[in-house]
Parts: sequence; C-alpha cells; structure tokens
Amino acid sequence: MEEQHLKRFRLYTWAALVLTIPAFTWHLGLTPFIGDEAIRSLVALEMMLSENYLVPTMRGDFYFSKPPLYNWILIVFFKMSGQVNEWVARIPTVIFSLCFTWIIWFFNRHKFEDKRHAVVLAFMFLTCGRMIFYDSFLGLIDIFFSMVTYTMIMGAYHFASRGKFGSMYPFIYALSVVGFMLKGLPTLHFLGFTLLIIHGLFGKWEMLKGRNHVLSLLGAVAVIALYFMAYSYYREATQTMDPLVDQATRRTILKYGIWDMVKHLITYPLENIYHFFPWTLLGLWH
Repeated sequence: MEEQHLKRFRLYTWAALVLTIPAFTWHLGLTPFIGDEAIRSLVALEMMLSENYLVPTMRGDFYFSKPPLYNWILIVFFKMSGQVNEWVARIPTVIFSLCFTWIIWFFNRHKFEDKRHAVVLAFMFLTCGRMIFYDSFLGLIDIFFSMVTYTMIMGAYHFASRGKFGSMYPFIYALSVVGFMLKGLPTLHFLGFTLLIIHGLFGKWEMLKGRNHVLSLLGAVAVIALYFMAYSYYREATQTMDPLVDQATRRTILKYGIWDMVKHLITYPLENIYHFFPWTLLGLWH
C-alpha cells in the first residue's frame, strides 16, 4: 500500500511540474511592463545598442541604482531570442522560480522523516498566491536575488553543521558577489547576519580570523573591485556610491522614521499570511 502511495505521489509531482510550464508561461507577455521591469529591460537594451556592457545607462544618462548583472542576464535572453519584449524579459523569472523551487527541495530533502514533505514544501513556495499571481509574471530581480540569498544562508548552515568551514567561506562569498552585482549593498546585510548567526550558533568565532575566511573575503572584494576598475575606464566609479546607498536605505528607518518601522513590524506578518495564501491556512491546524 505504501508503495502505491509513493508511486501516486511521484505521478502527481511530475504532473505538477509539467503543468507549471503552461501555468507560468501562458499570457506571460500579455500585460505591459510595470516601472521597474521597463527599467531593467531598457538598461539592458541600451547596453546592447551601445555595445558597452560595463556601464548601465537609461535614455543615455548615468544609471546605477542597481549593478548590471541582471541586465547581462536579460541581454543573453534578448540575443538568444532575437527579440526585446515583455515575454522574453519575463522568462528568466520563470526559470529562476523553478530553480528556487528545486533549491528549497534540495536543502530540505533530509530534514523530514518523510522525504515527500520536502517536495510539498517546495511546491508550497511555487504555488502560493504571491508567486502564482504576481512574482512569477514580472521581469524583476527579486526572485533571482531571493534564490541567491536563500542559497547562501542555507548553504552556510549546511557546511557549518558538518564542520566544513573551509568550504563554507568561498561558497557564501561567491554568492555574495552575485548578490551584490544584482542589488548592491543589501547583500552585505544578509552576508553579515549570516556570518554572525552561523559563528554564534556553532561557537566558532575564531574561524573568522582563519586563512580560509580571509582569503574568501579578499577574493570577493577583488572580483567586485575588478568590475569597478573596468567601469572607471568609462565613468568615475565613485559616482556609483550615492545611488547604491540611496537604494539600500529607501525602506529603512533612515527614510521612514521609527513609527513607520514599528508599524511595519506589526503588519509584516499579516502581509505574509495574505501573500502566501492558501498555504498559510495550514497554520490553523497547529
């Protein structure tokens, strides 16, 4: 009987995966771009037309609210398809959504006595209201950035729980470079808290002074510095700091004040109940 249940579960899983293709691509290009989508695509298009893949511009003017990694990704899809439109610009989001689902399964597949629960958990992410009706249909950075950040945090715990700090450091710093080149300074917050929590949890503060950590940190800094050195051949690299700082502080206490921050802390859990509906209904059983 258990074998029959397992076969049926596998059938349902594969059926769900197959159905994600039409579900997430049907009418993908129907609605016009929203603001940020248009910015990502316009910047990528201008890079293609100018053949300058280092310096983001918008309508020919200086633009550096975001580093250019996601623009590079869009350029790949634009060139592969030979088109620049809503459908092509949103396909990376669909691909990253499916990759993120797989990563959730991968890191949780050994966390449950019944491994099917990890599959259900992954599909809860993919089929929640926010993904079905919003995030999966927009050509924005957020899904990819969230996937990179989640992988960094879970990967750090995976390696640290096995005592493999020598592997953890290059792993998380490589992903922090990817995160920085996607969204800039917010990645540093996630990296810093990950390091603090992991070393505090396992009591390995001395590892921060070790060679593996220092070399990984220097390697990440060197990669980012190389990009800005190349950028400086075209424009003054120091001009990129003001827009990066502005983007990093837009939703913080520096912009909105204490009362707005307190109100956000109260409303944020309720917003997530709404966004992750219907799966948040499962919480009523506990």
